[in-house]
Parts: sequence; structure tokens; C-alpha cells
Amino acid sequence: MFFKTASRINPQTNQLSIYYRLVENGRDVLGSIRQRNIMAVGFMDDVSTEELHCIADRLNDRIAGQSCLLEDGDKVRSYVDHLYTRLVKEKRIDRVLDIRKKEAECDWQRINMNSIENKDVRELGGEWLCLQTLYRLQIDRFLEEAGWSAHDRDLALAHIVCRTVYPASELKTVRYIQENSSICELLGIDVKNITKDRLYSTSHRLYAHRDGLESHLSRKTSELFDLQDKIILYDLTNTYFEGEMRDSAFALDENFMRFFF
Repeated sequence: MFFKTASRINPQTNQLSIYYRLVENGRDVLGSIRQRNIMAVGFMDDVSTEELHCIADRLNDRIAGQSCLLEDGDKVRSYVDHLYTRLVKEKRIDRVLDIRKKEAECDWQRINMNSIENKDVRELGGEWLCLQTLYRLQIDRFLEEAGWSAHDRDLALAHIVCRTVYPASELKTVRYIQENSSICELLGIDVKNITKDRLYSTSHRLYAHRDGLESHLSRKTSELFDLQDKIILYDLTNTYFEGEMRDSAFALDENFMRFFF
């Protein structure tokens, strides 16, 4: 729901002014978007453009049964209360929710914001995104088919994710997992079981599967993104001679000429 404007003569001032209507967009039976007039509001000369948008937003929030956390001015609240009362009284809206009644029925409790303390805060977004990417690439399934146990597979996934989010040595990766990362919670791993020696061993085992991993990743990325393998050859030759070059040892060298030409 929003305001639509038209220019009219205000009978109170005998001057050209803006006349407002509440309208909403909807689709007809043919699927075309049409505007439907909800209610004639009248002249609102004392309202700025910013306040007008705010009134429309607050009306939509109240009709939808949503509370607003922002503090509005007295003028905006007055217009919202007046227009909402008219919408209800004139039966211009289908759904009516009494927010004040709902709020009165809630059991509100006050807390001191300064008393809130955080502990064991960990990073989640990057770890979750990388882990979902590994699942889409089916790295976990590849390791299972290669004979990895569930624990070793999850440790490898945690190692890959953390090295992606926080590229560092195995020693710093262990510290990052223990102090900052939520990867253990995402995979169900006991953080106490992760050591730098186990990460070193995991890296060596992953390196042993490098050929199979490269083929697997190439195949899965082609399937996910519908890629077609192409080989493009570029001629990067940029060495040439000018003149007869009779006294040039390079120009007369047969191996040199064969290499470039």
C-alpha cells in the first residue's frame, strides 16, 4: 500500500495542492498488474516526502501485524492512527490485527544491556559456506570411496575449510580451530582431538590422492556449472629479427632458430 498523488484546488486555501489516495498493486484475472484505490485521504500539506513514505510503511506494518522498532515523530504516529482507524471503520482492509492488544498480552521482561557478556565466540559464516561447497563438490563422498573413515574424512574437511578461511601453517590452524572457528561444531568433531601432527598426516594423505582429486573436481565442476572442456592454443611468439643480421651469432645458430621458428 502506498500513496498516489494528484493536483487539485484545496477548497480551504483556494490554491493548487496535492491530493492523496491510498492505493495498492495487484494482479487481475489475466495476470496484469493493476492499481486498486483503497481510500481517499485528502490534502496533507503539512507532511514532507520523507514523512509520507514513513506513514505508508507504518500502515503496512500495522496491517501485517508487525511492530516497528524505530521511533517515529508525533505527526507520523498521529496520521498512522487516524488512517488506520479509517481503514478499519470503513472496512477497506481484509485483515485487522490489534497489535496493542497482542503486546499487552505478552510477558515483557526488561534486561540490563550492560550485563550481557559473551564467551566462546566463534566464526561461523565462512566455515559454513566452505563446508557446503565441499558437500556440493562431494569431496566427502570421494574420501569415503577412497577408504577414509568417517573421523578421518571429517578431519580432512575441517582442515580444508580452515585452510581456506584462515590460510596458515598447521600449528596456527590448530590454534584457530580451538579459539575462533566453529568447524568442529558443524562437523561434530571433538576439538580436543585436533593436533598439528594429525593435520600434517591429513595433508600427506590428501596429497597422495592429488590426481584423483583433480579429476574428481574437474568432473564435478563441469557437472555443476554445465561447463564444456576446451583447449585453446595461443601463439605467444614475440621474437623476430630485423635486417640481414649477418654478424649475429644468435641468428646463425641453428638450435636457436629451431627453438623459436
